[in-house]
Amino acid sequence: LKKINTYKNKTIINITSNKDDIVYFKKTMLIDNKVILYDDTIKLMEDEKSFKLISQDLPFMASLSLKLKYYGLVKKPILKMDRMVDTIWK
Repeated sequence: LKKINTYKNKTIINITSNKDDIVYFKKTMLIDNKVILYDDTIKLMEDEKSFKLISQDLPFMASLSLKLKYYGLVKKPILKMDRMVDTIWK
């Protein structure tokens, strides 16, 4: 899907309940009971409460990113593992 989106410049709409997939998307909406709770990927990843509302934990990269941000090791949320590794090793 990423290759199609990147190389063919196509918009892809993916409906998933797999929370770990959302770190790959530019835009994410969290919908619960026909109500849009979030319409922004970064803001969603910074708010652990939103995931608790739907009985889910944050995706691993979002959780790690928030913890590292809390300790001042990163300045903003990083959702992609390769960027996280590059940032931490600097």
